[in-house]
Amino acid sequence: IEALQRCGFTPTQFFISLLTSQQHNDNQSIHDLLTCFTDIFSLLINHPLNDNKLIRHASEIVQCTYLMELKKIASEDGGWHFGALSTTTKQLEDFSLEDMAWDMETYAPELCRMIGSLL
Repeated sequence: IEALQRCGFTPTQFFISLLTSQQHNDNQSIHDLLTCFTDIFSLLINHPLNDNKLIRHASEIVQCTYLMELKKIASEDGGWHFGALSTTTKQLEDFSLEDMAWDMETYAPELCRMIGSLL
C-alpha cells in the first residue's frame, strides 16, 4: 500500500486502472485476479466493514440480468409471445413445453438456473 501511495495511487485507483486499461489485458496479474475473483468477492462480502452495499449491488446486477433475459424470451421476436385473441388452434397444437424449456436454457440461462433453484 505504501508503494502505491508513493506513486500517487490509492489501492482503489490501482485496481480500477488495472482492470479498465486495455494495455494490461494480456498481463498475467489480470488473469490471476479474474481466476480468483470468487475468492476476492467472498472476502469483500465477509469483511467486517462491509455494510451490504456489495450484496445490494450484486443483487441489482442479477435482477437486471433476469429482466433482460425475460424480456428477450417474452418478446415477439423470441417466439413465445402469446396473444390470446390471435392464437390459432394449430399454434396451440404445435406448442411444445420441451421446446420452450430448451429456448429458455439457450436464451435465458441465468433465469433458467434461478427458476431451477427455486423448484
